[in-house]
Amino acid sequence: MDEKTCESCKHYIQHYIRIENKYSEIALGHCVYPRVKSRDRDTKACEHYTDKGHGK
Repeated sequence: MDEKTCESCKHYIQHYIRIENKYSEIALGHCVYPRVKSRDRDTKACEHYTDKGHGK
């Protein structure tokens, strides 16, 4: 079974950097629930985890 991480949570917002005219994902982002906090995309999911595609 795959471990749930912030990257697959609907509350996770991915961060990007712009290099010339192209945007690229970086390993960082932030969580917006229940408050905004910085997260690495590989951080183990918390108790507020909600799958992006399937609801709670």
